[in-house]
Amino acid sequence: MKAEVLMHNRHGENMDPNGEPRKAELPWQGCEWLKVEGKCRKCNAEPLRVKGDKRTQTEGPDALFAVAYCFDCNQPIGTLKVFRQTIFGEEEDERVLRGRPRVY
Repeated sequence: MKAEVLMHNRHGENMDPNGEPRKAELPWQGCEWLKVEGKCRKCNAEPLRVKGDKRTQTEGPDALFAVAYCFDCNQPIGTLKVFRQTIFGEEEDERVLRGRPRVY
C-alpha cells in the first residue's frame, strides 16, 4: 500500500517546511495506523502515528483522500492520501472480479 500525508493546519496552510507530502508506511498488515516520519505538532508523539477519517473522497480511479488524525491525541494534522492498487480502476476491477465472465 502506498500512502502519504500532507501536513497542514485547519486553515489549509502548509505546515511542512519543504511543502512536500510525507511518506506513510503500514507497519504490519491489519495495523490501525500508519507510521509517518516526524512528530505530532500538537502532542509531540514520536514517531507520528496517523489514522484517517472514515469519510473519504476519491480522486480518480486510483486515490482516496481523508482527514488525517494523530492516533495518539486524535487531533487533525492534515490530509491522508492513499493510492489504490487497481488494474483498471476500482469500478472496472469490481465488475471483472464479481461480474459474469466475458470473452474479449
